[in-house]
Amino acid sequence: MDNKIKEFLKPTYLLILSICYTGSLSAAPLQDTSSISLENVDIVADKVDTKFRISTKGEIVLNKELFKTMPKVLGNADPVRIIQFLPRIRTNSETEGGISIQGAEPQHTGILMDGVPVYGAAHLMGIFSLFNPFHFSEFSLKYNTFSANASNFIGGEFNVSTDTDTDQNRILSADAEVGLISSQASLRIKANDKTKIILSARTSYLNLLYGNLISGTGYNLTYNFSDYNFTLLSKPTTNDFIRVAAYFGNDNCSFDYVNYGGNLKLNWQNMLGQVYHRHTFDRFILSNNVYCTEYNSVGKETNTDLLYKIDSRTRELGYNLNFDFNFLTAGLRIQHFMIQPQRVYSYSGNSKNTPNSASTFYSLYAEYKHYFNTHWELHGALKGGMFVCNNIYFNLDPSITLSYSNNTIGKIELGLGRQTQPLSKVSLSNIGMNYDFYLSPSDINRAPQYAVGADLTYTKSFLNDALALELCGFCKKLLGQVEYRGNMFEILQDQNPDNYLLYGHGYSFGGSIMIQKNKGKFNGWISYCFTRSRRTFSNNGYNEYYPASGERPHELNIVATYRFNRNWDIGACFVYASGAPFTSIKQIYLINGKAVPELNRHNSDRMDSYMRLDLSANYHFNTKGNFKHGLSFSLYDATRHPNPMYIHFRAGSNKGDIPTMHVTYDLIYFRHIIPSLSYFINF
Repeated sequence: MDNKIKEFLKPTYLLILSICYTGSLSAAPLQDTSSISLENVDIVADKVDTKFRISTKGEIVLNKELFKTMPKVLGNADPVRIIQFLPRIRTNSETEGGISIQGAEPQHTGILMDGVPVYGAAHLMGIFSLFNPFHFSEFSLKYNTFSANASNFIGGEFNVSTDTDTDQNRILSADAEVGLISSQASLRIKANDKTKIILSARTSYLNLLYGNLISGTGYNLTYNFSDYNFTLLSKPTTNDFIRVAAYFGNDNCSFDYVNYGGNLKLNWQNMLGQVYHRHTFDRFILSNNVYCTEYNSVGKETNTDLLYKIDSRTRELGYNLNFDFNFLTAGLRIQHFMIQPQRVYSYSGNSKNTPNSASTFYSLYAEYKHYFNTHWELHGALKGGMFVCNNIYFNLDPSITLSYSNNTIGKIELGLGRQTQPLSKVSLSNIGMNYDFYLSPSDINRAPQYAVGADLTYTKSFLNDALALELCGFCKKLLGQVEYRGNMFEILQDQNPDNYLLYGHGYSFGGSIMIQKNKGKFNGWISYCFTRSRRTFSNNGYNEYYPASGERPHELNIVATYRFNRNWDIGACFVYASGAPFTSIKQIYLINGKAVPELNRHNSDRMDSYMRLDLSANYHFNTKGNFKHGLSFSLYDATRHPNPMYIHFRAGSNKGDIPTMHVTYDLIYFRHIIPSLSYFINF
């Protein structure tokens, strides 16, 4: 057995036993239905202190109360990081952002804000989430997009939602938190009996106390971000609901290279606007959603040898019409994309521009739900699409979900489907920087990517709905994949995408198990997932199957919270994951003034395994009425385990007819215990 596995099994053995056997156990029951909506059938129990529930078709809905007891990363309860403790969600290191589901890539996961896609959804290096958790009331995760009205992504989706209820007893209510690294606040204002306004803001001051931790050998890093949310909720009549929402996020980052006097400045922004209307008729519900979402990025670097600027922009204008009638859902979605993949300006006169592209994706969808009896349920969906750009591409995506539930046996659910995704993301790195950009099929003259997959899930409640078990197996075939093969040399020196992109397909498969306990003072879950993910490409020299860039074959997650009394609660999160693969550079040739790297076998190297333990404690002051406040203390990476963050390549000159530089690399590790203290208030 691997020595590192033995190391963490010993200290976590008692924790595993305590979650499985302590006290009166409970979990969200998986058979008895107590609330039914037209869009989903949610299974919710009475008298169960659950922090998340499992609805049909593999969706997990997390209550925002969960984030109040989870350990905070540098003073923030990040929804994106917390869902990574669930099975089949890839573990990110300290320098990674995005969400990878069931062996797919982060670009395959739709990250949505009230149903609107958000592109480039990360702050610096994944440390902060794009979302202010105070502003939203519910967080839902879909492991697949087999539903007809799901977003057009092939890997799953994560959606954050504001309230749909405009009722509020007080004129003003608020949540706020002030920490050592950032602060955030949210106000809920009752305009009248039918209208509520939510205002939220967040800002960071990372360098104030943690500047030494984010800087490294040979460079100093300065970083700050701020983001703002506005949402207006209104029910002008008993049958109408209106939501008007806006979001703006701004990041600024500066690297000062001490050794050679260079400077790199980065700025990226997210903007979103939405108007949503829903009307309930006597027998059906009709909703309209109009939105605009945009992601911009700019990078500038100056030193004695190089002076350049690189920028990109992704904008989407969208409209969604949705119709719900008893067991039938149907609708129309229109997405218009305006993309500037990347532009490189060299102040030496060698500027290169990639042309802008405009394209539109039209899709019609329908889904029918049929209940054969109290045990058998069938969801059948069909989505047809047309992508219009310099060419026209058609797609037809069928999906089906069949489930059987029985109080004695449990619930078995099988999902099969095909999904199409219009945009591809090119990731020059996965550390949350702004060099990543998006491509539409018109940019690469290829059809949109798509996937065909299957999920088989078994869930069962035990001990009078006290303990819940989930088993899942999955497989997926991904086609029309686009992947970046190298480093910054290609994109700065050659703007032709065919020269630095890989085109191919791949597959992923695996299985997971989770045990969940959610009642009483002691709550938590344990999950393990095995994933195998491979890619192959049509480019010369890349015809074998290689590990996908985000593949982590083994992942173990343990989450536990304990409430001592009305004043004190504690929490712990533990994760172990296999190391991620990467492609190393063998050597660099200097030809005609250009640096041409020679790469080793694609993704043939692998980082060390990842292991982390986070601890937290919250103290709630004794208060009366609606006013609540307290202190939150947390330790990030309490065991100080050395986890790889990124790769530092070092080049040395070689003599020969062609000037070359031999390249070696070092893994740069994160090995800091980071304490965090924050003050929170609610009224």
